[in-house]
Amino acid sequence: MQEELAIKILKKIGVESFLSSEELDIARYNLTIIIINIEKMFIVYGMAFVANTITVTLCMHIAFSSLRRYAGGWHATTSRGCSLISIFIFVIVPKLALEIVKTSYAFNSLFYYSVIWLLLLSILQFAPADTEKNPVVGFKLRKSRQIKAIIVFCSLITVSFFLPSSYQFAIFLGVLLECLTIHPLYYAMFKRSYNNYEKYEAHDE
Repeated sequence: MQEELAIKILKKIGVESFLSSEELDIARYNLTIIIINIEKMFIVYGMAFVANTITVTLCMHIAFSSLRRYAGGWHATTSRGCSLISIFIFVIVPKLALEIVKTSYAFNSLFYYSVIWLLLLSILQFAPADTEKNPVVGFKLRKSRQIKAIIVFCSLITVSFFLPSSYQFAIFLGVLLECLTIHPLYYAMFKRSYNNYEKYEAHDE
């Protein structure tokens, strides 16, 4: 359905007159992805609005997505699976987080800082994590993304210290969940291949 909508939009704006068939296929694919992501956003934030977690969901989503841009990580193989996981991560988890914060802040300083250090070590060890469809090929590219992931992680944690506890908790959960998705055990749990770039680099050799 999303692909059909993408085709209608492209026909409406008349791109067929100046794009080759290959370029048209690329445009159709990219527009379909955009439409799917917009639909997911409406679903997730609509449910977050109903659950009264929209600001915390947004805060957590920003933290998760900002770090994910460079650290990479596991992706669902289907749009439906991605939507269900997104609802769980960005609606149900923030709702539970808010309830925890209301009763008592869940982290004492020693535990909180210990987990932060473990997450940083996880980024140093495993980021960037790639997928079968999007391998991160090239040592320089991987190193660059790892450094950027560390900078983003440190920036997010630093900013969180100046925010109310619920938002601090949301940022923490965002980076925690992102760091889980780059761990090899997470890939193994879903029976997905890890370090996919190695296949391409081995072929080049």
